[in-house]
Amino acid sequence: MALLISVLFAAFVLKPYMKEALGDAYTKAFKSAGMIMLITGAGGAFGSVIQQSGMGER
Repeated sequence: MALLISVLFAAFVLKPYMKEALGDAYTKAFKSAGMIMLITGAGGAFGSVIQQSGMGER
């Protein structure tokens, strides 16, 4: 919750200094963050499958 408040506060305070539209900046950020979350989640799921199958018990 604190991170959300700080992001909203920063967006409000820094809006006059931004060269591009706020929506465009958030779109770029969400695309990057989404890809990172997807890869991290897939790696965690794969690790869980390896552990559950018994192949990771060496």
